[in-house]
Amino acid sequence: MKAKSAFLAAVGMLGLLGAAAPAHAAYVIDITQSGSDVVAAGSGTWHFQPLSFQGFAMPLQVGINPAAGYFGAGSIDTYGDYYGPVSGPTSFGSGGFTAASSTSGSSAGVSGATGQIIIPGGYADSAATVAGLTVWNNATIASLGLNPGTYVWNWADDSLTLNIQGGGAGAVPEPSTWAFMLTGFAFVGLAMRRRSAVRTTVRYA
Repeated sequence: MKAKSAFLAAVGMLGLLGAAAPAHAAYVIDITQSGSDVVAAGSGTWHFQPLSFQGFAMPLQVGINPAAGYFGAGSIDTYGDYYGPVSGPTSFGSGGFTAASSTSGSSAGVSGATGQIIIPGGYADSAATVAGLTVWNNATIASLGLNPGTYVWNWADDSLTLNIQGGGAGAVPEPSTWAFMLTGFAFVGLAMRRRSAVRTTVRYA
C-alpha cells in the first residue's frame, strides 16, 4: 500500500509540474521525420516591437539552410518582414539550402547568421497567425544536414524556438522535460526503497 501511495503521489506531482511549466517561446517550430518526408510545423505569435525593421523579402524564400541558420515558410502572406537583432545560434547543421516541396500558413522564419526573425509582411504586433506546415518530400533529417536539438533565439521578453527531432546525441531536452524525468526517478526510487523495507513474517501454528 505504501508503494502504491508513493506512486500515486509521483503521478500527482508530475501533473502539478506540467501545469506549472511556462511556455518557453511565443513562436515554436517543430521539425520531425514523418515517414519518408521531413515536416516542419510552426505556430504562435510574434512580439517584435522591441526590434528594428531591417528589410523584407518578396517573395519569401521558402526552405531551409542549416549552415546559415535559415528557415523560411508560409504561403498566405505575399512577403516576409525581417526584424532584429536577435540573439541565438548562427547555424543548426551543416546542410546547404534546400527548397521546401510545399508550405502553408503565415510567413515565419529565422536567419541565424544575420540575427533576424522573419514575420508576416505588415504584421500587427502579437496578433494571431495561421499555423504553418512545411514539407520536404523524400528527405530525412540527415539528408537536409540538420543537427537534432533545440535552438532558441531571444530578444527583449520574447523568443523563437526551433526543435529538430531526430534522436541524435545532440538533442537538448527542455528544462521542463528534465524536471519530469528527475522527479519521476526520485519517486520511483522512493517506492522501491519502501518496498524493499517490507519484511514477510511466517508464523507456524
